[in-house]
Amino acid sequence: MKIKRMNSSGLRLLWHFIWVLLLQVLVFSGIELFGVAQPMLLALFLFTYPTDSDYSLSIFLSFLLGLVADSFADTLALNAVAMTVAAYFRPSFLRLAYGISVEYYNDSKLQGNLGQHSYFLFLLLLTHHFIFFTAEVFELSRAFVILKQLVIHLPLSFLVGWLLIQLFSLQKR
Repeated sequence: MKIKRMNSSGLRLLWHFIWVLLLQVLVFSGIELFGVAQPMLLALFLFTYPTDSDYSLSIFLSFLLGLVADSFADTLALNAVAMTVAAYFRPSFLRLAYGISVEYYNDSKLQGNLGQHSYFLFLLLLTHHFIFFTAEVFELSRAFVILKQLVIHLPLSFLVGWLLIQLFSLQKR
């Protein structure tokens, strides 16, 4: 019986999964800005997920990432739901941020400018946060609470996520 070796893209995907999970669980779960805002960066996994990889695998891995993060944060599968929805809409966000040409990429890296990358990250974070806080409140009559949570958490998550992406993209240059 032969054991197949994992190819480099599979190892890279596993590394991104573990990196984002450990970053969220060990680092950002302990950070609170002004005692209120906490960066929620699980959506960075979807940002770094290769464009030429399997769509259903991205949904499954996003669900799994959210579920594992929820088990550490004791958030009742809110991240799992939010990550699954964000993964579902990821192809639409790619087309929205990078244009129709994203479908013709043969490689797994996104080619775009800083504005396109920022917009794509913003859409992923907005979707994750909106679903997370809507599921947490679970009452649309309390829409102000959802909006307040979005206004508090989204800018911090975007800023930290954007800085991390810039940091790691500079290391590759």
